[in-house]
Amino acid sequence: MEIARAVDVTVISKAARILDAFTVQRPKISLGELSSITGLTPSTALRRADDLLRAGLLTRDTTGRYAIGSALQRIAMCAPTGVNLIEVAQPVMQELFLRTRYDVGLVVREGMAGLVVARMFGSAGLPMMYTVGSSIPLHATGSGLALLANSSGSDQQEILDGPLPALTPYTCTDPDALRTLLARVRERGYVQSDRGADPSAAAIGAPILDSGGHAIAGLSVVFRHGDGPLQALTETTRAASRAISRALGAPERRADLPVADCRF
Repeated sequence: MEIARAVDVTVISKAARILDAFTVQRPKISLGELSSITGLTPSTALRRADDLLRAGLLTRDTTGRYAIGSALQRIAMCAPTGVNLIEVAQPVMQELFLRTRYDVGLVVREGMAGLVVARMFGSAGLPMMYTVGSSIPLHATGSGLALLANSSGSDQQEILDGPLPALTPYTCTDPDALRTLLARVRERGYVQSDRGADPSAAAIGAPILDSGGHAIAGLSVVFRHGDGPLQALTETTRAASRAISRALGAPERRADLPVADCRF
C-alpha cells in the first residue's frame, strides 16, 4: 500500500511539472520541449502528457503540440480566491456588455501573466484570442496594463525586468517607455490600449481594487481599431470598474481626472 501511494505521488508530481511548463510566452509545447523543460525522459513525458490529455487537462493540435485544456480552465475557475470577485463583477460586466455590445473581459494576475477569469464576446467580430482560462501578456493588453499600473512597484518591476515580447508592431517592448505609460495609467485610472495584442483591436482597461485598495483585477472593453466613441467607452468602463471595486469594499478613490489621451 505504501509503495502504491508513493508511486501515485510521483506520478502526480511529474504531471504537475508538465502543467507548470506552460506560460503566456509558451502556450504550446512539443513533446521534445516538454521533456527538456521538465527534465523528464521523452517516454515519461509522453505518458504523463497523454494521461493529462485523456483527462482534458491538456489538448494537442494537429502538429502534435500540447496546450492547456478546457477541463483545467474550468477547475481554475473554482479557486476560492476568485469566486467572490467573479460573482460581484459579472452583473456589472453584463450591464457593460449590454451598453456597449463589445467584448468585455476580466483578468487577474497569475505569476508573470494575466489569467482571463470572465469574458463576454460582443458584435465587433474580433478573433476569440483570449477565452476564459487563457493566459494573457500584462504589458500588451488593456486589462493587463490597468492591473499592472495599479500594482506595487516590485510587482511592476518583475514584469519590466522580464521579457516583453512584441505581439504586434504596436506592442511596447521598451521598459522605460512602459514604466512611463504605467505611471500615466495609474494617475488617470484607465488605459486606452491600441493594437498592442491584436493589430485589429483596441481596448479600454481599468483596475479593480479590493477592500485594502489593492489592484486585484483588470476590466476591459475590447473593440475593433478605429471603431466606437472613445471618450464615452472610457467613461463607461471606468465607471464599471469603480462599481465593482465599491462592491468589493474598496475605499473611495480621489476624483478621477477627466478623460484625456492615455493611449498606448
